[in-house]
Amino acid sequence: MEKGTPVALHSVPQQPGHYRFRKYALMPWLSVDVFKDSAEHPNALRLRCAGLTFAVGPWFDNGKWEGPLTR
Repeated sequence: MEKGTPVALHSVPQQPGHYRFRKYALMPWLSVDVFKDSAEHPNALRLRCAGLTFAVGPWFDNGKWEGPLTR
């Protein structure tokens, strides 16, 4: 996958980057940053949206993802 080419994903991204997420078809797209949790847990991902940080969990599994996007 080329960097900057948006790709529709059906599950939480497995690599850090900037993505768009939409839970339901009628909701607006949310701009989301996915990043690694910490050096102690390199495989755990967290996401930041609207100034809030969330652990990647089941709420984000269902929905449409688009990215990684370039800024």
